[in-house]
Amino acid sequence: FFQAEDGIRDYKVTGVQTCALPICPHRPGEIDAALRGSIVTAAGRHGKFLWLETDNGHELGLHLGMGGSIRASARPSPRGWDRIAIVFDDESRVALHDKRRLSRAHLGAGIDHLGPDALTITPKEFRARVGTGTAPIKARLLDQSALAGVGNLLADEEIGRAHV
Repeated sequence: FFQAEDGIRDYKVTGVQTCALPICPHRPGEIDAALRGSIVTAAGRHGKFLWLETDNGHELGLHLGMGGSIRASARPSPRGWDRIAIVFDDESRVALHDKRRLSRAHLGAGIDHLGPDALTITPKEFRARVGTGTAPIKARLLDQSALAGVGNLLADEEIGRAHV
């Protein structure tokens, strides 16, 4: 959504609509006040964490939880499953959509506790981080401080594939 052919387009935030706890641990209006009027300068991903950076120094961190998704739509979800939505000056809108309320939104990227991204790790690094220890293999795969981005479904699929 944020990538254009010539780089990132200047998306000016005109408002942020948030829902209640536990999705958003901030006071009502706090994220809106921090981001309103700012320009999105970058978007990032590390494991299952996403974030937006702005020209005023604030970041919006998003975690998809077990069933969340990012949706670009001009209109809100008819069932109220958009947990946070960022509205831009061209009236476009990006929302964290989550039926189960397991996603999270917060100011700051919040990725300091994560290990390397699962998509960038080498087989040697994987063995060093996940291949040793006394915990069951699934617990080691799900440990985001060892390896960021492996969720329950992927861990189950890979364990099943290893047993074939």
